[in-house]
Amino acid sequence: MNKNIFLALFQDSIQQVLDNWVFRLLVILTICMVAPTFLIGYHDDHISILWNWDYSYNELTSTLGVPIPPDVRADEMLIKGIQTVVVEGLAGVAGIIFCVAATAFFVPRMLEKGAADTLFSKPVSRATLLLTRYCSGLLFVAVLSVALVGGMYLGFALVSGYTDTGFLWSTVTLIHLYAILHAFSVLVATI
Repeated sequence: MNKNIFLALFQDSIQQVLDNWVFRLLVILTICMVAPTFLIGYHDDHISILWNWDYSYNELTSTLGVPIPPDVRADEMLIKGIQTVVVEGLAGVAGIIFCVAATAFFVPRMLEKGAADTLFSKPVSRATLLLTRYCSGLLFVAVLSVALVGGMYLGFALVSGYTDTGFLWSTVTLIHLYAILHAFSVLVATI
């Protein structure tokens, strides 16, 4: 496969991802999940909202009725809880299901008679076409997971002063989980 064919396949993959309305919706949802990390700061003794309103953890526990153990840092506990809910719950379960549903048509649409013929002037093997569709699905999720995890990490680091480099591995975990499910989806679509 020469350079021009590779570039054409890559551009087609990017175009397929950007044209997907579910991708656009998931980008908006990702921004909505990252924005609070920049707007709410978790500090040693208080929470600051929009850099203006401060609430102590004592006020928060008395209002919600959830005690914070004295031997635990409240800010760290809340940040880790938010990270767990967003990455494992929202992105890990619901997000992966949405991504599989959004990319499930990548291969069947390409295999329709004449769909690939209009893209290329030179013949390209089916294995190459399937591999590029698989990679375009991975690109779909990689962009979203890097934006989500990287944005949350940056927000917590800048506003709250909390850095946990282990949290960045969540990006790799999300892409790996999706890669397995997407491989099965491509297999079913091909069959």
